[in-house]
Amino acid sequence: MKGVLTKEEVAKRGTGTAVRTPLEEFEQNPRDETRAFMSCVMFLTRLPCPGWCDHHPGHLLRGMAYFPILGALIGIWQAIIYDAAASVFGSLVGAGLSFGGTLWLTGCFHEDGLCDTLDAFGGGWSRSQILKIMRDSRNGSYATVGGCIWVVLKIVAISNIGNHKDAATFSGFFDTMGLTASSIIVGQSLARATAVPLVYFCDYITDEEDAKGDFYNWFGESTRVLGWARVCFCILTAIVIAMLGLPQQLAVQAMICTTVFTILAGFYGNAVLGGVIGDFLGATICMTELAIYLSISGEFSNVDFNAMARLALPGTIIFIIYFRK
Repeated sequence: MKGVLTKEEVAKRGTGTAVRTPLEEFEQNPRDETRAFMSCVMFLTRLPCPGWCDHHPGHLLRGMAYFPILGALIGIWQAIIYDAAASVFGSLVGAGLSFGGTLWLTGCFHEDGLCDTLDAFGGGWSRSQILKIMRDSRNGSYATVGGCIWVVLKIVAISNIGNHKDAATFSGFFDTMGLTASSIIVGQSLARATAVPLVYFCDYITDEEDAKGDFYNWFGESTRVLGWARVCFCILTAIVIAMLGLPQQLAVQAMICTTVFTILAGFYGNAVLGGVIGDFLGATICMTELAIYLSISGEFSNVDFNAMARLALPGTIIFIIYFRK
């Protein structure tokens, strides 16, 4: 937090022991998949990791291929809490308590990116203004209000999944947990899969004024370490988890949401910033996860197409305002 930690203290956090290793030298080292995986465990959660594991950006880039698997493991954590809490307090309270348990496990990692992005894109009109606002750890009005709306929608969407017509007859790989718990696992997995193609296909923005510039600048200049094979592995893993975890129709809906939000995020990031950055990736993960839960819990047979058509006007206004930046 600004005013609590100095820039120097922030810069020393999690930089790893070899951040400045030249890229060519790093690529010549033997690939250590265990370290790559554990680097992402350390990056995405607050779980204790072995002493030989640190926040080296090269190992993190390679480990991003395992994001869907780690997302599924985080989802299992949340699903277990949901099932236990919902059996006593009902689905709404269960959704809230399980969400809180996941925030503890991940340290509000992606939610921090969501809030920074809401403030930056809401209050900044130029690329330099947006990046400057992102560097400020304090929450503004956009982050406060937008974050609250996102939290409420996510909890309600999760609690409503149990009302889906397929909930009573659900049968899948995670069927002992029920449709809601399975949807949580798939949602956590697919949402994190969005980061990998965005990093691979878009330029990663480097910010010299960022307190962790050494880490993220190395990260941004070395995205080729990720490689197309790891991108394919990430996507295929996410598809397998979705197809195993949900009925075919719901799995397809969830994957369509993930694809659409990934493409839109890439287009928007390129249009406004000229690429993507860590906070923006976190925001994309949060919004994609919410969209997946909404797509599963929604009853689209009752869509009022006249009402949907009227959305064209506010939608056009929003598009003009934000894409003219």
